[in-house]
Amino acid sequence: MFSFESTVRFSECDETSTLAIVPLINYLQDCSAFHTESLGVGIAFQRERGFAWAITSWRIEISALPRLCDRIRIETFCYEMKRTHAMRNYAMRTADGELLVAADAKYVVFDRETGKLIRIPDSELIYLEDRPRLEMGPLEKKILLPGAYTDCDPISIGPQHLDYNDHVNNAQYVLMALDAASALAEIGTPRALDVQYRKMAFLGDTVIPRVDLGDGVVCIDLGAPDGTSYAIVRLVGASAA
Repeated sequence: MFSFESTVRFSECDETSTLAIVPLINYLQDCSAFHTESLGVGIAFQRERGFAWAITSWRIEISALPRLCDRIRIETFCYEMKRTHAMRNYAMRTADGELLVAADAKYVVFDRETGKLIRIPDSELIYLEDRPRLEMGPLEKKILLPGAYTDCDPISIGPQHLDYNDHVNNAQYVLMALDAASALAEIGTPRALDVQYRKMAFLGDTVIPRVDLGDGVVCIDLGAPDGTSYAIVRLVGASAA
């Protein structure tokens, strides 16, 4: 297992001095990035060999969120690796070890030149650990979309949305979804987030958020003009007032 410690910063908090959702996701992403670099198979290694990792889905369960200046520890490990995908767990804990957030993520590897999925290189087996999956809800294969949506203002993808793979960063999709839902109603902190990435968005693309404010479940389809979806974000247990 890889872990690192941090202190919740002012810039990561919402108006209640509590860690916000997008910085939370950034902590999880940073943890796996630090893990890859610590093993010598990080970004430079991957670029030289023409491949990159991408998340296809998240399940993030929130018991509590830390507050400004709280000390936290973020952990990650890979508990499953098949021919074409890998599974990775994350945890955020207090300094005393209390579990605040548990997360599960499915990863695939793609060829940077063609954009097509490839078999996981043997070099990446270094991540795999003999550890059981965290006790948490299932990572769904496909989020079913509700029937009725409210279309929100379209978003033009700019450089600020991109990561080192030249496509929209995982956390940016969630930020777009939260902003769109919050424009229609006051959205409370969810108990869980389910995120599925359907296709990559690139510089200059247009994303059209479509929001369904369900009873205890808020679902946001981040769609393309042709009706397909870039990503689906579902907030479970989030009150919409």
